[in-house]
Amino acid sequence: MQQTEKSREDKIRRMLLKEGYIIRKSRAKNTTDTNRGGYMIIETHYDRNRVVAGSRYELNLLDLESFAGKAPIDPKIRRKNITKSTLLSRGWNEKAIKTLLPSPLAVDNPHSDNAAPMLLWLEDAVSIAEETDVFKEYRAKKLKRSEAGKKTTEKKKQSLYDSVSNCEVSVEVMSPTDLQINVYDNLK
Repeated sequence: MQQTEKSREDKIRRMLLKEGYIIRKSRAKNTTDTNRGGYMIIETHYDRNRVVAGSRYELNLLDLESFAGKAPIDPKIRRKNITKSTLLSRGWNEKAIKTLLPSPLAVDNPHSDNAAPMLLWLEDAVSIAEETDVFKEYRAKKLKRSEAGKKTTEKKKQSLYDSVSNCEVSVEVMSPTDLQINVYDNLK
């Protein structure tokens, strides 16, 4: 099965993103000396955001694949990025993200061309922020609100159970003939 150009591009994009690089594709309709209509590779290591290859968008997919094969795998250089959903699952909230973290890196969404860009934060920056007293205070408040909400829900559930269990239900026993007469009379 032959890969399409888009799937090859997405695969390379994911490989390089793991190593701390992002790919920019030229959007120019006409090529010029400064924009050849191809790809550019940008390094995001150490928050540099510098072009490492294809400064004039002159790279093609073969060039990208070649670069991806040579991308550094040194764990000291390799940077892991964290998505917003991961941050929220780790106890962050919108306010904490905005106040405690640096601006995110917006990269093309690999899941859909029409989707909004993915916002990524460096794991190192997140780890440092999670060690601060301010974040610990945010997390403590969030847990306190969560526990209060659970207690309130449990009280409401118990109250409903008590009110239902205290209800008296009585059913009048009727013969089938009386029941038919009663139903017929109510239809009139």
